[in-house]
Amino acid sequence: MLAVLGGLATAASVQPVGLWPPGLVGAGLLTLAWSQATSRKARAVAGALWALSLLACTTFWVTDFQAVGYVVLALLGASFFTAAGALVPSGGAGAGVGAALPAGERIGSLRIAAVQGGGPRGTRGVETAEREVFDRHLAASRTIAPGAADVVVWPENAVSLPGPTAGSPEGEELAAEARRLQAVLLVGVVEDVPPAQFRNAQLAYAPDGQLVGRYDKVHRVPFGEYAPLRDLVAKVVDLSLLPRDAIRGEGPGILLGPGGQPLGVVISYEVFFGDRSRSAIRAAATSWSGTWLVA
Repeated sequence: MLAVLGGLATAASVQPVGLWPPGLVGAGLLTLAWSQATSRKARAVAGALWALSLLACTTFWVTDFQAVGYVVLALLGASFFTAAGALVPSGGAGAGVGAALPAGERIGSLRIAAVQGGGPRGTRGVETAEREVFDRHLAASRTIAPGAADVVVWPENAVSLPGPTAGSPEGEELAAEARRLQAVLLVGVVEDVPPAQFRNAQLAYAPDGQLVGRYDKVHRVPFGEYAPLRDLVAKVVDLSLLPRDAIRGEGPGILLGPGGQPLGVVISYEVFFGDRSRSAIRAAATSWSGTWLVA
């Protein structure tokens, strides 16, 4: 019961409710459930119940694409916490291990402004004009005074285009906004790749307006951004709401900050995969003493 309540509390910290304090309560209840469990099996069950309670509420949007995908995604996500619960040692030995690990050190600071120019609550992306979404983000970005931030971040899917951003009218507007901000502008873009694919990427515009980098999303959302075993699955379920697949990116997610420092980038769903953050940090460590991580 503690695990289920914890999962529901954590779900309340996610949009559309969006109250962050329940997230802390939810994490605490999961920790308490694990500490009270008397066996690894019980801790595995607690992890599964917590994750299923959370994901059942927060990934329901996947049904807009495919109901089967909603079930598969929830079970897949729950499997991670099931495994984590099974690995949690008894007696609090894991806190002891954490205390022995080396702590990081401050290497500098960046002023980061996050832009969220979404439309009215409850509307769906397929029902909203792509240019309207772009204009809302641009209007929100323009409330930031020039020089007030070192890095300005637009979220995933803020810009949707029928082709490459480079050379498009929207690309020119983004370059102009980076120049106005006098900051690095990181922008989430979706670019169509005919006939039936697309790219989900984060682009970096330097303060002088030059497009200086991109990172294409590696961990795509199953049944949200691609259909696993599409030809086989299409024989038993309707995939009309997911007519195309995202092209999988490669390599670590690194974009450059205003001083040339590496910014580790993960896009949306990728925050659940520690290897994406680690790959950026390890790649940047070969030439820099530290990495900023932007999720």
